[in-house]
Amino acid sequence: RYKENILEINKSGYLDLLYQLRPVTYKYKEEFWPEGDRPLLAGLIAEDVDTIEEFRTVVNYNEEGLPESIAYDRMSSLLILGIKEIKDKINAIELRLDALGA
Repeated sequence: RYKENILEINKSGYLDLLYQLRPVTYKYKEEFWPEGDRPLLAGLIAEDVDTIEEFRTVVNYNEEGLPESIAYDRMSSLLILGIKEIKDKINAIELRLDALGA
């Protein structure tokens, strides 16, 4: 009701793209977290994700067009593509095993 130009994303190859992502832990620099203890956080580095064209839709950019942060809420749809690819691979393996009589 609120969206237009809706196109399904091709799910092929997203599993390999997910392997290119580099989860890290980090602390914000003091200038960006001025009050209290800076907690250790887990996430991705926006500049790293920006290097993967298919994942640029989840990167937020600043006024200069530089990667600023990750929109983790939008990332879930791309993670689902990887899960679907895994399921397809499992189904293919099960079919081969069934054909072997296992």
